[in-house]
Amino acid sequence: MYQTQRLSSPQQQTAPTDAILRLTTILVGVFLTATIVILSGYALTTTPVLPRTVHVSLGLTGVLFIWFVMTGKPLVTRSNWLPLAFAAVLSVTALLSALLQSNASLPGTLQVPVLIMCGYLLSQAIPFDIFVHWFCGAMAVFSLIALAAWLLFIVFELPLVGNEVINYNGAVYNNGVIYFLLLGWDGLPIDRSMGPFWEPGLFASFIVIALLAEISFRIAPVRKWVIVSLLLGIVIAQSTAGFLLVIPALALALFRRRTTITGVIAFFISLLALTAYTQLESIIRRLIAFNPELFGKLEQEALQSSSRMKVLDLNFQIFSDSPLIGWGFEGANQEVWDQMASSGVAAQTSTSTYFLAALGIVGLLYTLGWFAVLLDTSISLSERVIILICFLIIVNKEPHNAILVTFVFLFYFLSRMRTPDKFQNLVGKVAQV
Repeated sequence: MYQTQRLSSPQQQTAPTDAILRLTTILVGVFLTATIVILSGYALTTTPVLPRTVHVSLGLTGVLFIWFVMTGKPLVTRSNWLPLAFAAVLSVTALLSALLQSNASLPGTLQVPVLIMCGYLLSQAIPFDIFVHWFCGAMAVFSLIALAAWLLFIVFELPLVGNEVINYNGAVYNNGVIYFLLLGWDGLPIDRSMGPFWEPGLFASFIVIALLAEISFRIAPVRKWVIVSLLLGIVIAQSTAGFLLVIPALALALFRRRTTITGVIAFFISLLALTAYTQLESIIRRLIAFNPELFGKLEQEALQSSSRMKVLDLNFQIFSDSPLIGWGFEGANQEVWDQMASSGVAAQTSTSTYFLAALGIVGLLYTLGWFAVLLDTSISLSERVIILICFLIIVNKEPHNAILVTFVFLFYFLSRMRTPDKFQNLVGKVAQV
């Protein structure tokens, strides 16, 4: 008797493997999405429900490092040592500045240095185009979820789902786990969406970043559903700064056409929007004076804008008291809290000057690092300038020292910058020493 062997086509053999690979990719994507959101201003991290995230950042950093070791992937790509040197200098300085303070806690000492290293490792582990594809898509999905919650519970006034949680500033959230709603004194949701983040302004900032990335950095064609979803998210977040920043973000589409007329139009539109942002408090005050009934609700925005300007001066004052080693992030934050009543500052918002106050003169590196996008020759100079200005505004309208996503983008910009080979070789030699 002859035994017959069943033959299968290559497509049949690879089908299960492809399915497993797709499932694994989805699971890894969900895990990274959840972890990065938790480390990027997730609402529950401002409440007793999830008060400390340093263990999460330590865990993610450890997983990434083990992955590098197991796969043999180098910690430095394309022999570009600058991002690693940048991360090391900021992390070590943050540790030393904190350790020199007598009242530093272990979680507070580790939080920022670990996030910096985690941001660096993510930028080296995930290709930029893949991260852009994932981040923009995730923000579009979060915007659609927030829109659904806004329609159901604010527009149609259906009963709220989920429990109430109170953050450390006394704000009350309706906890939907993947979306949150701010509740007023009467227990009803306020007409502003915040997605899964701690405030509508931060939600709007991430939407603007997603728009910048989708339009300028995405290799494949821009996804229309993503753009529409993000714009709807901006509308329901009702952030004045978000409305102004979305104008130069959308103007990037004109820059990409690379014609003189569209470039000029986009430039003046962007300049007008960014100038309006710098004069936001004055504009709001005039609108309120013109029609108090219509524009009176913008009073809170005017107060926040005023506080953002005052915290710049306060952080510079704290920096001048210890310009070499700084106060550490906990110490600098405590100094701000101690002087809030006398300075008129409502909260710590300026990340650039916060780094100066916390790390001393080395903290200036944080702001200088964002200028690396100007050396990314894969996009036009006009796009680079607009992206730089938008990012500098975003990181200085709310504190991003504990926001992982912005650190990731910072290290991508540093990795993508084009510098002379001699400079790279010099940084490499110093790093190896």
